[in-house]
Amino acid sequence: IIAITFLGCNNNDKSPDKPVTLKTHLNQNTLYNTDSIKAAITSVTTASQAAAQKKFLEAIDLYKNKKQVTQGIDAFKASLFINPDEKTYFELGGALADNINYEEALKALDIAEQMNYSPLANILYKKSLVYASMPNSPLCNDGFTNVYDSLAVALMDVAFQTGYSQPEQYLLEKSVTSCSTNLSLYFVHGY
Repeated sequence: IIAITFLGCNNNDKSPDKPVTLKTHLNQNTLYNTDSIKAAITSVTTASQAAAQKKFLEAIDLYKNKKQVTQGIDAFKASLFINPDEKTYFELGGALADNINYEEALKALDIAEQMNYSPLANILYKKSLVYASMPNSPLCNDGFTNVYDSLAVALMDVAFQTGYSQPEQYLLEKSVTSCSTNLSLYFVHGY
């Protein structure tokens, strides 16, 4: 459900010619709905951009500097409720992954990708880490390889092809070193 607010309505003004402006905001239920996001973007004002930027910077400080991941997630979402943008969705995806909320992290990263976050290689890298971290992966048809491990390798491969420039960083990630498939051998021999 999209929260709708009527702006510019004045009960004293009986003019039938005056248009009613609808302001669309996201909420918890519409945060990952692309139609709702598009509608909210058309309602963005300079003031709402400034308010969202302030909330985004607060979220970055909470998440990255103060290591208060849950509070950072709430602040990222508050920023998105005001003004949805690809950078905030990208950062939200990272925070959600750090908070072990992998499914929602993938949703946020998908939205960032659909909104043309750049560089694409960074989204692929983050998605790869999320899949490498996800527990209880089903097995591939070979009966040995985990599906999520396979997705992690495929996404990282494409991330490298699209310009991700720090393969050694990937090998240092705990989620990668704990994969059931030894992904480090793939990267040592492949890159």
